Amino acid sequence: MGKIQFYKQRTFSEVVTTTFDFIRENWRPILTYMVYILLPFSLVQALINNEFYKVSGFTGFAQAASYGYETNEVSVIIYALAMFLFNIVGMLLYYSLVFTLIELYNRRVDGLSGIGWSDIRPILWPFFRKALAISLVISLGIFIIGLVTALFVVVSPWTLVATIPAIIAVLIPLTFAYPGYLYTKDKLLGSLSHSFALGWRCWLSIFGVSLLTGLLSGVLQTITSMPFQLTFLFNAITASNGSSESMSPMMSFLFYLFGVLQTFGAYIASTIIPLSVSYLYAHAKEKYDGVTVESDIENFDRLGEREQNKEQQGDLFI
Repeated sequence: MGKIQFYKQRTFSEVVTTTFDFIRENWRPILTYMVYILLPFSLVQALINNEFYKVSGFTGFAQAASYGYETNEVSVIIYALAMFLFNIVGMLLYYSLVFTLIELYNRRVDGLSGIGWSDIRPILWPFFRKALAISLVISLGIFIIGLVTALFVVVSPWTLVATIPAIIAVLIPLTFAYPGYLYTKDKLLGSLSHSFALGWRCWLSIFGVSLLTGLLSGVLQTITSMPFQLTFLFNAITASNGSSESMSPMMSFLFYLFGVLQTFGAYIASTIIPLSVSYLYAHAKEKYDGVTVESDIENFDRLGEREQNKEQQGDLFI
């Protein structure tokens, strides 16, 4: 199997097939750099998440005192903010890494074969900054939409019948915002406007691909999170029965270990989502913008120069 072409028109099934072809071909470098970059982050992220559960008493069966903690509103707020911040940074770092690997695969003749940190670093951090910028703009837009929706609800709750479907319809095309900004050199707002227009044209395809990959990712995440959920449930029931005043050191360690597995497993399981969105975006760019045709036109003069240079080099050896 040859190298996967990025900008190419594909059917729905071909987008899904190409996504899994990319994973099958490059699963080693994908897993390697997720372990290098995201596993250390997951160690800290799982620790903060677990401490939040303990401090807040977020079990559904028992309160924080059952784990040997005294409920403290300040601690709960601090851990909640830290958890929120780390989750956001983790997702931005994760998406930046996946998009970086796709970009490297497209740029290099050998794809991801033999890549090193020196190849990833110059692309990863600019992608992270761009992902952060587009996230802030989208979040601001969602906040404004939510505020307007709340005002309509004050007037009449029945407005939700129209506003909720409209919000969903508008959010789906924004799926192209990240690849549209990260893969191009366009300005932020111009890129957002263009990618939204492309997304609107591919609305059904985005919805279908997102639904399918989301379900597959959800199943995989359920598997990796199962040990954590069972441990969580066991400790909650034990605490509610009053059989222990605090979590034992061994159980606390398992709780943390399974928390790391759940966090890192979620990153691994979600890989198919940005990959499928990227190839769907590439399909849209090729179909509606003619990327490869435009590239051929731009490079036409260069192609002529290269042929002329070859002829001149050939004359030297005659």
